[in-house]
Order: sequence, then C-alpha cells, then structure tokens
Amino acid sequence: MTVNNWGDPSNTGGWVSRTDCSSSIGYPKSTVPGSQGGGIQWFDPNSFTPVAAGKFGTCSNGKVRGPGLKNFDMGLQKNFSFGETRRLEFRSEFLNLTNTKILNVPAVFADFSSATSLGRITSSQGERNIQFALKFYY
Repeated sequence: MTVNNWGDPSNTGGWVSRTDCSSSIGYPKSTVPGSQGGGIQWFDPNSFTPVAAGKFGTCSNGKVRGPGLKNFDMGLQKNFSFGETRRLEFRSEFLNLTNTKILNVPAVFADFSSATSLGRITSSQGERNIQFALKFYY
C-alpha cells in the first residue's frame, strides 16, 4: 500500500501524490478508544509528513504493509443411494470455519490539515458462514 496526500502539491495535475517518509514505519497495532473514533491503529501516522509545494514525496510505492489474510474454508458432502436411479445428497460448506477476524485495509490517504485517521482500520469482513444443502435426484 502507498500513503498519499490529498491534493496536488507537486503541481503535476494529479489528484493525489505520495507523502514524505520522516522515519521508519512502526506498526503498533494498538486499539483506539471509541471516544477517539475507534478501530485499530495499524501503522504509525507520525512516520509521514506533508510534501512541500512543487516537490514529489519520498515514500515509495508499496511502502506500507496491510494485515495478512488467514482463512480456512471446508466443505463436506455425503451421498445416500436409494435403488439404481435415486439418491439423496447432503452438502455442508463452512466459510471462515475458525471464525478468524479478517481486517480490512487501513486508511492510506493523509489530510495533514485536520485530525486524520491515517493508518487506522475501522472495519472487518464478515464472520463465519455455514450453509447446508439437501438435494434429491430421481
């Protein structure tokens, strides 16, 4: 992921531009209280500074890493025969079987003129999903 400024400080006609990296990027992964907007502070926003007018940012593309993905899906199927032509199929699918939290991407657009949520994750993807199916073939 790349951290970007809002606006066009480099005067190149773009919508966004890269920020300056002021220090190495820290990953505190700390919980933010609900009174301050809530979520998880994934990376340290103090590692980035705004770009001077007419300059390009010093942070390279893909400098920030996001949360990993750990997912375990499983499916089970059993067929029951009733004579030569009829059968009953039972199927079950477990999506995210271990119910592991799947975090979304942190905010990567910086607005240095106001309080920012840069580096904060405020949402996650769905929880475990279990599906059952019963089908009769004749």
